[in-house]
Amino acid sequence: MYKLIVIIFGLLWLAGCSSDTEAYEELEDSMSITISPSQARAWMESEPDVIVLDVRSETEFATGYIRGAVLLPVDEIAYRAKAMLPDRDALILAYCRSGVRSLTAAYTLRSMGFTRAYDFGGIIDWPYGVI
Repeated sequence: MYKLIVIIFGLLWLAGCSSDTEAYEELEDSMSITISPSQARAWMESEPDVIVLDVRSETEFATGYIRGAVLLPVDEIAYRAKAMLPDRDALILAYCRSGVRSLTAAYTLRSMGFTRAYDFGGIIDWPYGVI
């Protein structure tokens, strides 16, 4: 009976550790998928095939966007990304208004197999001008 209790407590302890590990991995993933506006700009200037992805609505896009950006609203990514973005290894930098939708977009793209999708936040924090 004592061995059974020890085994059960051991399993519960391991289960508790795995959720801490999962939480840490999620935090680590979010940190590695999000980059700063300055890092995004550096990649835009140094990577000739970078795709700057605006994931806001068409109405928001019409009010101003980052030079060279392609519009793909976040709610259309699941069914349009494969056709619009055929290279799964392309460098994709997503932004929205405040950074919430762009983070969702980067996660969605990564889950679809796009290996180099990043979120660089919102256009409201973009200090380099819009057109």
